[in-house]
Amino acid sequence: MQFIGIGFKNSDAVNLNFIRDKAAKYDLLASKIISEGGFIEGLTDFSSHFELDCLQLAAFNADDRKASSRQISDELSEFNRVSKESSFLNFLSHEKDGFPDVYYVIFACDWNQADPTRLVRLASNELKTYFKFNNSWYLWLYNYSAKRYYPKLDLPLVLEINNKNHIGS
Repeated sequence: MQFIGIGFKNSDAVNLNFIRDKAAKYDLLASKIISEGGFIEGLTDFSSHFELDCLQLAAFNADDRKASSRQISDELSEFNRVSKESSFLNFLSHEKDGFPDVYYVIFACDWNQADPTRLVRLASNELKTYFKFNNSWYLWLYNYSAKRYYPKLDLPLVLEINNKNHIGS
């Protein structure tokens, strides 16, 4: 099970119901109830350390009408390959005025307590550019003998989004 979510500092007193309603406009489910998975220990530790409230995000697959984070990952890959619109990125871009000055977008698969993460700091207007140049959230490694890339799934990615100083928005 993969985790894709958004975290807000407790001190920002974000109205999570408002965020859930906004996410629904983009066919995203935002849930305060975090599913079980190999990421829960690390996510709990990270959230506690940074004093975050988190929402887990999922999107519907049109074929089987099931919601999962996998659908968001697939959309991010399509956005990278063929610039296909991503409801996830549109939600974060179009609804940014409802977010606090700093928030976190979190991607994890396997994540144990105190495991290191990749931390990328971005202005909110750089989010789509980041995913245009980085295929999904995976860490892509190149196997030169097989002449192909493969994803490394066990290193979480945390995007710290600065929503206050977005340029050109």
